[in-house]
Amino acid sequence: MQDLDIGFQQWWSAKDSRVRGRNPKDKADYIKMHGEIVRVGDEFSNGLLHPGDKGRKIE
Repeated sequence: MQDLDIGFQQWWSAKDSRVRGRNPKDKADYIKMHGEIVRVGDEFSNGLLHPGDKGRKIE
C-alpha cells in the first residue's frame, strides 16, 4: 500500500453471524471496530495490523 501512496487503511467486517463480538465470550469485538481507520503500518485497536493477521495474538 505504501508503494501506491495509500496512507490509511480501514477495518471492514462482513457484518454477518460469524463476526466476532456477538458472543459475550469473544475476546475480540470486530463489530465495534467496523469502520475504524488507522495509518498504514499502525495497529488497529485490537493490536492487529489487518484482519486475519496471524503474526499477532489477541489478548
